[in-house]
Amino acid sequence: MSQRLPACEPCRSSKLSCDHVHPTCTRCKKRNTAGDCLYRARPFKKRKHQAELGDIGEERSSAAIDDTPAAQSTYYQENSRRYSNPGYLGPTSHTTLLDQVSNDHHVHASSTQEIGLGNQSHNLACAVNEAKIKTGGDLISRIQSSPRLHAWISLVESWLGEGINLPVAEPFTSSCAQAALRKLQGSDRDPTSRRAADISTELFVQSCMPITMTFAATVDDFREHFCAPNCVRWETLGIFFAAVSRATIDVTSQKDLYESESERKALQHVAMDHSDACLDIALSLDCLNDLQLVLQYENFILHSLVDGDQSYHSWRKLGDVVSSLFALGYHEQLGDITSTPPFLRELRHVVFSRAYSADKNCSIFLGRPPRMLKRYCETAQEKETWSADEHFTYRADTRVHFICASLKDDILDLQKEDQSETSLKKSEIKGMIEEQWAAMPAVFKLDGPLSSCRQGPVELDFLVSAKLNFTHVRFLLELHAALPISNPSIELLQASAEMLSLVVEAIVMRQKLANSGTSLVWKVAYYGLAAAGVLCIALLYNTLDQSKSHVTPAKTIRDLSVLVVEIEAGLFTHPEDPNFALLSGAARTINNLLDRLITDKFTAPIESRCGTDTALPLSNSYFDTSCYFSLETQGVSEFDPAFWLSLSEHPLLLSPQRE
Repeated sequence: MSQRLPACEPCRSSKLSCDHVHPTCTRCKKRNTAGDCLYRARPFKKRKHQAELGDIGEERSSAAIDDTPAAQSTYYQENSRRYSNPGYLGPTSHTTLLDQVSNDHHVHASSTQEIGLGNQSHNLACAVNEAKIKTGGDLISRIQSSPRLHAWISLVESWLGEGINLPVAEPFTSSCAQAALRKLQGSDRDPTSRRAADISTELFVQSCMPITMTFAATVDDFREHFCAPNCVRWETLGIFFAAVSRATIDVTSQKDLYESESERKALQHVAMDHSDACLDIALSLDCLNDLQLVLQYENFILHSLVDGDQSYHSWRKLGDVVSSLFALGYHEQLGDITSTPPFLRELRHVVFSRAYSADKNCSIFLGRPPRMLKRYCETAQEKETWSADEHFTYRADTRVHFICASLKDDILDLQKEDQSETSLKKSEIKGMIEEQWAAMPAVFKLDGPLSSCRQGPVELDFLVSAKLNFTHVRFLLELHAALPISNPSIELLQASAEMLSLVVEAIVMRQKLANSGTSLVWKVAYYGLAAAGVLCIALLYNTLDQSKSHVTPAKTIRDLSVLVVEIEAGLFTHPEDPNFALLSGAARTINNLLDRLITDKFTAPIESRCGTDTALPLSNSYFDTSCYFSLETQGVSEFDPAFWLSLSEHPLLLSPQRE
């Protein structure tokens, strides 16, 4: 076998053949480059990985000395990461096993912990090239071209002044807004606009840096890593633009920015697009961390409010949040309790709880399988506790969402079990619902009418949301047992009537409510229509008046009438809103039902699908005929948009012909 001979450096780098003559090869002699003809001492030996990391660390330190944009750009192109960040791979993965081997051999780790990366140490630089810097520079140029950038800050501050905030990024929303303004328009001492390419390079440099925290670190220390003058990242800008877009939803009038509804919607979508672009750039760096996770969740909620939960884009955004949570391993652990700062564990738990609740609500609303199941998430099995001096915070709102999502998870599991084996499980869930409601502080319970409450708009909205959430859990549990629902149980009718009345009351008193986490449109679409669906079927089958509950047809008809009037008047929803088609279609169906009830047109001749042209009285025998569709439900995922479409096609609810 022929022996491999090393090539000199000029031939090797040029990928040309070399005759291996020492001390100077023939090719270098002919080129008169004898001085460059050198042979490596160990040509076929690769450098050890540790030495390689050390060299990269030295290069990084050298690059830090030369902080010009050109030098930074060159460095990040030459030192791109070769492998993607695998994140959390589970307790039986190769990384966990090898880490255990390292611990057994007393391999010393760093005293600091990288956020979102467990105990791994990623010193390699991010994959950034000129194309990405140019893309970021183009985005910065578009942002800087807006003459009302300062007004965006005023909009966010006025929005925050009303007590509303981003549910997860709440501790640093204002700081992100101020930091973004400083980065984009300079400081008071240097107000001149800087080159967009330079700003883009600086944002990439900071976004590639790991955020390291010690156990004694605080929220302020965490905030400094992305809001300090020289530490602004793409995630900082993304949170700011998410806050701008969210503010346009709640602040309907801002003379400096918009005077008409079309102008408000335009700014809403522009800011959302900027937030999307910042998030995409941050994720492209493959440096998943807690700050990116926070931005992902806020961006998902923004799309849910602007595009609607029926939008595929919103559904995909939620899936991205869930994927990031799983990749970081927060479904199993929130960080080492001995080294992770307590505030950071709390922040991770808030993101998990919010995403877990959103997953359950969207799955039920759209009739799709949930992505996050409690049986596979140890974090979801942790017990939430209330303190004696509890007062309203977004953390308290998150706790309510998490508790109700856990109960809904149990109900979804119950739906897949055999009906004969679920009675005991149902009793256990009902007991847990009562236990959790009793454990909640009295200040968070809405026991009377909204008109008698004296809380502020944000807290009052929280009380409504908490009551609706718990009532909805009861509703889902009773709905599962009521198959078919043509003869609903008293408990189901009571939960439906209570939920509908509260939604109607919230609509009427919407001026006293602020968007504390769930919008009014979501309350109507998610809670109100589900309750209205059960009550409409009860009226249609004439079973509501036969029940022995306190739910009366008169009270139900009044609530349904108010719901229809408010939707048709367009006082809280507009044609361009995402759920407008669903709400308006449901309103037409309910309106037709009320018309026939009030004007006694149930006995009028109609042209049935069977071809008969006779009067059809309101009786159970009529609805048992096979020529009409069945109103039997298949579980808690009913009353989605398809339900209202089917109900509207019922022959008794077709729009009557006007003479």
